[in-house]
Amino acid sequence: MTTTSEAIELEPLRGPRHGEERMYDLALSLGRATGRQYPWIWDSAQEIGENVYARTSPSILQIGGPVPTRTTYRVVTWAAFLLLVASIVGLWMWLSGIPMDARPAHVGWLFLPLALVIVWGLAYFLGRGILDSVVRKRIARLDWLAEVACRTAFGGIEERKATAYEYLPGESGEAFDPKGPAPLPQPYGASDAGAAELAASWMRFLGAGDARSMDPATGTNAQSTNYVSRVDTGADLTEVTGVRELAGGAAVAKRRALFFSAAGFTDEARQFADLADIALFVFDATAGTLTGANFLGEAVFRTGL
Repeated sequence: MTTTSEAIELEPLRGPRHGEERMYDLALSLGRATGRQYPWIWDSAQEIGENVYARTSPSILQIGGPVPTRTTYRVVTWAAFLLLVASIVGLWMWLSGIPMDARPAHVGWLFLPLALVIVWGLAYFLGRGILDSVVRKRIARLDWLAEVACRTAFGGIEERKATAYEYLPGESGEAFDPKGPAPLPQPYGASDAGAAELAASWMRFLGAGDARSMDPATGTNAQSTNYVSRVDTGADLTEVTGVRELAGGAAVAKRRALFFSAAGFTDEARQFADLADIALFVFDATAGTLTGANFLGEAVFRTGL
C-alpha cells in the first residue's frame, strides 16, 4: 500500500475494469470521507498511511467482498475422497462375494477404482487451481480498492494542508464567538506540561478547535490545524531568540505562529514578532487570564483564531 504523496505521484493507478465501476465509486467515496474526517493532518506520512489504511480496511472488505477460504473446498474434497474410498471398499466386498470361477467375467470392474482415482485427482487439482486463481484475483482487487481509497484520502488531506497554509484569521468577517468557556484558573500554577495544555485550551477557546499540546521535542508546545505555538513559563521576559526560533518552526510548518509568555516580552521580541506576523500573549495560570502583548495578539480577541 502506498503511504507517501511522493509514491502516489510515481505509481499510476489503474482504472476500473468491467464490473468494477460500482466498487470503484464506493472506494472513492470512502477515501473522500476519510480525507475530510482525518483528525490530525500534521501526522507524519507514515502515521497517516497506517491510520488511513486501518480506517478504510473494514469498509474495503465490505465493498470488494471477503477473500474465499479453503474450508468449503476442503469439505467437498474430503467428501469426494471418502466417497471414492467407500466405492473401492464396496466394489472389493462385491467382488469378494462372487464365486472364484465367476470372477474372470467381472474383471473389467477392477478398472473402476483406477478411473475413480484419476477423476478424483483431476477434480482435486483443477478445483484447487480454480480456487487459488479466485483468491489471487480477489486479493488483488481488494489491494486495488484499498489503494484507490487511501490515495483519495491522501489527496483530501493534502488539500486540507494547502488550505491551512493559506489560512488568514478573521477572513470571514464574522464577529469572534468564543468556543466554550475560558480555561479555569490554576491555583497552584502550572508546570511546563500544564502550561502547554493551558495554551492549547486558550487556543481552543479562541477558535482553534483542534488545538492540542505537543511534545516539546517538536519545537512547539501546542499546535492546531492552522497554528503552532510556543510557551515560556520563565520568570524573565521572553527574549527575541525564542520568538525567532518559533518563526523558523512556523515557516517550516507553513502555519501561523502564537507565543504565550508568563512574564511578557522584551521590546526587541515584540518588534520582531510584529515583523514576522506572530501574535504574542501574556498568560497568568494562577489568575486564569490571557492578554494580547502586541497588535496581533490583541486582534485575536476581536477576530478569533
